[in-house]
Amino acid sequence: MRDRHGRKIEYLRVSLTDRCNLACTYCNPDRNFSLLPHEELLTLEEIGLVVRAFSRLGLKKVRLTGGEPLLRKGIVDLVARLYAIKGIEEVCLTTNGVLLGDHADALFRAGVRHVNISLDTLNPEQFKEVTGRDEFHRVISAIHKVIELGFSPVKVNTVLLKGVNADELHSFVEMTITHPIEWRFIEFMPIGTHCRWTEGDVFTTDEAKERIEAHF
Repeated sequence: MRDRHGRKIEYLRVSLTDRCNLACTYCNPDRNFSLLPHEELLTLEEIGLVVRAFSRLGLKKVRLTGGEPLLRKGIVDLVARLYAIKGIEEVCLTTNGVLLGDHADALFRAGVRHVNISLDTLNPEQFKEVTGRDEFHRVISAIHKVIELGFSPVKVNTVLLKGVNADELHSFVEMTITHPIEWRFIEFMPIGTHCRWTEGDVFTTDEAKERIEAHF
């Protein structure tokens, strides 16, 4: 299967839910999203059927996302179900990390090795301000746990925000020196109609690169 530019498509992202256990200011500033009724979500069986159909077209990798995918009941069974499909070589996960520590052992046993964790600050108070939840230490604990279990690669995604985490760039980089983590910076962009985005809020990856190179 190829796209209109001739690129081979071997990767599918599956959103398991639109629900999230955080309320990040850049994603949900009003903290009042309308959620889909549960009956409108794909069942685990339907997700398996979709992935099986794509696997016949050459699909090899599935990424489970959300919302927060670990809120979806039966996620570990789903991972096992997907790995049982002929041609599927990798099932990975993007998560905010709050529930990751609780599920890490089971996910590892089911075959997950690659996780992306969203984390925008290493300051507990700033974390609470950005996410609306006091869960920083659970996320940090989960990062250490997946490293200890042998997950690899472990990637951390950070949305760059002026006045929020621009002063933490060096701390982010230093953590990659002391831990086997790949840290990725993402530019702030408007999401849907709820996002209060202005160009002045954007801290570009080019700016981040300049600061990092000047320091290191």
